[in-house]
Amino acid sequence: AREVCGLKAMSTVREEYAEMDPLPKKAVHVSIAARAKEQCSENLREEEDRRFFREELLTVLQARWESPIRAWGAVMDPASKGKLTKDEFFVGCSVAGFTGSKSSLWKELGLK
Repeated sequence: AREVCGLKAMSTVREEYAEMDPLPKKAVHVSIAARAKEQCSENLREEEDRRFFREELLTVLQARWESPIRAWGAVMDPASKGKLTKDEFFVGCSVAGFTGSKSSLWKELGLK
């Protein structure tokens, strides 16, 4: 390039290049899942503001049957199998008068 353009042209180009503003940096790619996680974490309720479905269920069972054990025999497991499927648990909660989120209760209890 020096032989074709000459030294003066090369030095002029170098000076002009040094005075130019640098190109803006490319934005960091953030996946949709990462953005959704960030947005959801901003909207989380404080621990004391959350509903505790386990406590609500126990209150309902205590009020109606005076004991969660009596309620278990009366509505949750009337066939006395000793265990429940998820659907049987949901039906039992509805029969007992529980009006909260049964799915959230299932998760809160850590059941599978």
